[in-house]
Amino acid sequence: MIARTMLGGLGFAVMIQGAADAATPETAARIRELNDRLNHQAAVLQKQKSSLVAQMDAIRTELESIRRERAELAALNGGAPPPARRRVAQAPATTVPAAAPRETTAPAAEAAASNQREQADANRKARANLVLQTNSSLAQSGGVLTPKGTLVIEPSLQYSYYNSNQVNVSGFTIVPGITFGNININKVYENLLTEQLTLRYGLTGRSDIYVRIPFDTGYNTTITSPVLVGQSVGPLTVSAHAFNLGDVQFGGSYQLNSGSESVPTFVANLNFKTMTGTSPFSVPIFTTNSPQGIYLQGVDKRLPTGTGFYQLQPSLTMLYPTSPVILFANLKYVYNFGRTVSIQNPGGGAPIKAKLQPGNGIGLSFGMGFSLNNRASFSVGYEEDQYFDEQQNGQSIKGTAYDAGAFDFGLGYQITHNASLNVGVSIGVGPNSPAAQIVVRLPISLNIL
Repeated sequence: MIARTMLGGLGFAVMIQGAADAATPETAARIRELNDRLNHQAAVLQKQKSSLVAQMDAIRTELESIRRERAELAALNGGAPPPARRRVAQAPATTVPAAAPRETTAPAAEAAASNQREQADANRKARANLVLQTNSSLAQSGGVLTPKGTLVIEPSLQYSYYNSNQVNVSGFTIVPGITFGNININKVYENLLTEQLTLRYGLTGRSDIYVRIPFDTGYNTTITSPVLVGQSVGPLTVSAHAFNLGDVQFGGSYQLNSGSESVPTFVANLNFKTMTGTSPFSVPIFTTNSPQGIYLQGVDKRLPTGTGFYQLQPSLTMLYPTSPVILFANLKYVYNFGRTVSIQNPGGGAPIKAKLQPGNGIGLSFGMGFSLNNRASFSVGYEEDQYFDEQQNGQSIKGTAYDAGAFDFGLGYQITHNASLNVGVSIGVGPNSPAAQIVVRLPISLNIL
C-alpha cells in the first residue's frame, strides 16, 4: 500500500511538472510547491516502511521465542494449555492525506514486544521452578522464586537419622597411654521428625519473602559402655525426647538479572534464624549427683529443638537452563551471633557463665535437574559445608572446626496446575552429617492478586 501510494504520488508529480511549463508564474510556483511536498511525503513514507519492516522482524522473532517457551511450559504443566495470549489488533489501511504525515515510533509495537519479553522471562522462571523445587538444598537456601501476587503454602515433613560413637574420659594420666579413672564409650542413635510450614509470597516478578515455622519431635538413645579400672560394668541405656517448636526462620530472595540462553540467572538470598526453639543450654543433663551419673555425666535428659543462637545466612544462587537440563549452584556464608550463656556443670556444681559463639561457616552446593516426562522431574546434587572453630570468651576453641557433606536426590510430581509433590533424599558424607534424611514437601500455589 505504501509503495503504491509512493508511485502514484511520483506520477502525479510528473504530470504537475509537465503542466508547470505552460502555466503562469504564480501557477508554476504553486505546482513546484506541491511537487516538493509530494517528494517529502514519499521520503517520509519510505522511512516509515523501513522502520515497520524492522519492527515486524523483531516481533516475529519474539513470537517464535514465546511459542517455544509456551510449548515447554505446557509440557511441564502436564499438557495444560498456557494462558491465552492477548491479540494486538491491526489498524486498517487509510488514505494518506495531502498534508505531510507525522513520523511515529510505533509505541504499540514496542509495548507488545516488551510484554512478550516479560512473558518469555516468566515462562523460563516457571520451567526452572518446577524442576528446581525438587532439590532440598535449594528449597532451604533460596533461589526458587515465587511469581508476583502468588502465595505458596508448603507443608513438609522431614525425617533425619543420626548415629555416632563417642569416647568420654574422666580421670588423669601419669604417663602417655596409661589413664586412671573412667573411660565411657557411648553409642548414640537419634531420630528427629520435623513438621514444618513454609509460607512464601511473591512481591514482584523478581523478589519474594518467606517464613518457616518448624516443630520438632525427636527420640534419642544413648548406650554407654563404661570401662572402669578394676571393675566390670555392663552397658547402660538412657533415652531422651523432644517435642517443641523449633527455630523459626524468615527471609527473602531477589533476582539480580533476567538471564538468557547464554547468560545464567543469579538470585541473591538472605535468611535469618531466630531462637524460638529449646536451647541446648536449657535442657537438663546427667551430673555426677544423678544415679549412675559417674558414667552418664554430660548426657542430655531432654533433647533441644534449637541451636540457642541467632544466625544470619546470605547466599547467591546461579541457575542456567541448557536443554535438556537446568544447572544450579549455591554459595552461602553462615554467621552465628555470639551471646553469654550458662553452661551446666557435669560435676553437679553451679553453672558456668561464658560468652560462646558457634563457628561461622561457608557452604557450596551444586547439581542439575531435568524433566522425566510431562509431570515428573528429577534432580541430583551435592552440598558441602565447612564450619570454623567455635569461640569462648573471644578465644578460639581448638578442635571444634568440622565439615559436613551430603548427596541430594529429589523427585517431583505435578499433581495439579497449582500443587506438586516433592520427595528428597540426602545421604550424609562424614561423621558430622545425618546418616540419612528424607523430606516430603507439598507446595500449593494460590493466586491472591
